[in-house]
Amino acid sequence: MRSDKLLKQTLPEPNRPDDLPKSAQWLAGEGAGSWFYIENTSKANEFLIQRFSPKGQLECEGVFTIEHSKHNLNLSKAYRFVHLSHCAFVHIEQGGEVFRLVRI
Repeated sequence: MRSDKLLKQTLPEPNRPDDLPKSAQWLAGEGAGSWFYIENTSKANEFLIQRFSPKGQLECEGVFTIEHSKHNLNLSKAYRFVHLSHCAFVHIEQGGEVFRLVRI
């Protein structure tokens, strides 16, 4: 995984679009970036994740589950999206652990 600190020429966080979910997070990339949003579903350890363009257009969404972890992701605690994240899988850091969530 790549750290934001290692990226060169990352796209700065744009103005937040008005209709973007309030808890959506900006994840900068080299020459690009996306807004990511996550929420719980009705099933344990399954999450709805959406990715939005810098202008707030929905690019993809799906239900994801945690791959190979002894712990659970708790959305009521601090977390952040980290690289590498896209429409097939995302990485989320929480409490010093990086969770890999895969689309199901």
